[in-house]
Amino acid sequence: GAPRWAASLEGHSDWVNGVALCGEDVVVTCSSDATLAVWGGAARRHERLGTLYGHTDYVKAMAYAHPSRRLVSCSLDQSLLLWDLEAAQPVRAEGGGGGRRAARPVRLDGPESSYYAVSMDAAGALVASASTDGLVRIWDARSATFVCQLQGHEGHVRCVHLDGEGALCVSGSSDGTLRVWDVGQQRCLHICEPHGGSVWALAPLRSSENAGEILSAGRDGSLCCTSVSS
Repeated sequence: GAPRWAASLEGHSDWVNGVALCGEDVVVTCSSDATLAVWGGAARRHERLGTLYGHTDYVKAMAYAHPSRRLVSCSLDQSLLLWDLEAAQPVRAEGGGGGRRAARPVRLDGPESSYYAVSMDAAGALVASASTDGLVRIWDARSATFVCQLQGHEGHVRCVHLDGEGALCVSGSSDGTLRVWDVGQQRCLHICEPHGGSVWALAPLRSSENAGEILSAGRDGSLCCTSVSS
């Protein structure tokens, strides 16, 4: 049948910049109010389970890897924070509602920059970040350490996608280019300009017949489908 309204998740005091589905019955949102909120799904009547504190500026994006139960968030405060959602138990505030959560984030150590976007591989082992200084950075989520940086963009990197195996990374920039990187060799494989202007968002096509293709959204109002392999 047609989609129907189910619930309104209210509680942030500023823009909601991202939403992550974490398992079957947990939703996490991030906001310009510098917090992340954890919500139950339909089985929990969409109740706010708690709030994740750690950032000090706009939280721009998140990425989640189900096998590891890890969630990574990025912010304009020049930090990437890694959260263990399995350990993050909700703490109920007086009078009901979500209070502070017990879990504390792990900060990914390495070069600092303000971040627009973040991505993880399927296992939650590697993290790729898109930054305002034009670099794509790769991090090891298991040790919370910096691995390498991929240099080539001539403008802000606004979006990034790491493939399931952590072997290929795709990035989009305000310089108008989409770049495909070999993470292991730390080099750029392909460059294209699908929009003729700033690339603002990326999303992989997940169906088997479209393996290796990625959708991008541009400032020009267009959506493009690009083959990552060619």
